[in-house]
Amino acid sequence: MSMAVSGDLILNSSVSLDKFLKGVQSRAFRIAQIATGNPEDALDLVQDAMLKLVEKYLDRSEEEWTPLF
Repeated sequence: MSMAVSGDLILNSSVSLDKFLKGVQSRAFRIAQIATGNPEDALDLVQDAMLKLVEKYLDRSEEEWTPLF
């Protein structure tokens, strides 16, 4: 696989993952806020979870992101 094709795949995955995270952020924050009782802690938890998803699972298929997140 050439570098250009590999770069395109990463870019496409990044765009898709960004779209996924925007779609789940409100619900994830609400769940974390209920669990912690603290909005600041909830925001930290959601941000950490999103960052880990991007770091570890960018190369996974979109169908896997919801159960992983």
